[in-house]
Amino acid sequence: MLYDPTIFENVKVALENEIYDLDNLSQAVVIQGRQDLMDLAVLSRRFMLAFALPQHFGITAEVELSSSLHDLAGELLQLAGTEPIGCRLDIRFRMKLREPEAVCAQISSVLSGIWGPEPRIAQHLTYTFGTEGYLNRIDVTFDRKIGEEQMDDLAELLDYVLRSLRALHELDTQNEQ
Repeated sequence: MLYDPTIFENVKVALENEIYDLDNLSQAVVIQGRQDLMDLAVLSRRFMLAFALPQHFGITAEVELSSSLHDLAGELLQLAGTEPIGCRLDIRFRMKLREPEAVCAQISSVLSGIWGPEPRIAQHLTYTFGTEGYLNRIDVTFDRKIGEEQMDDLAELLDYVLRSLRALHELDTQNEQ
């Protein structure tokens, strides 16, 4: 019997290759973290790569691909009438802020200009007592799943992520002065 990789596996390999090419070949990013997890309790998969611009490690991007048991069952059993089969793709940025009241509105404006109206952009601030400033986690969330049909779009998606990292770095630099 011939092994046929799942949608998750195929998209994961394509995404991983694109990001590692940005790290190794063009040196546009530096990979800072990698997770490839299977949750046996709920039979889900999650793959995440975290990276930053070279010499700008204070602002990171995370690209996360995930798939549930429902997605896998729908694909393998070819269930009719199920919700669209595919994977979730989420993007997160993390950066420290000293004055979130001034900067968060600028971040929303800049990222909305890059990403447009489709993905939801939400900022979550965390303050740890005894430290200076806040940690801002910025989520870029899409309302649809992706599949093998979108693998050719991954390079363009990562270009948006790089543009966002550069814009966040520029905002950070402006607000430090």
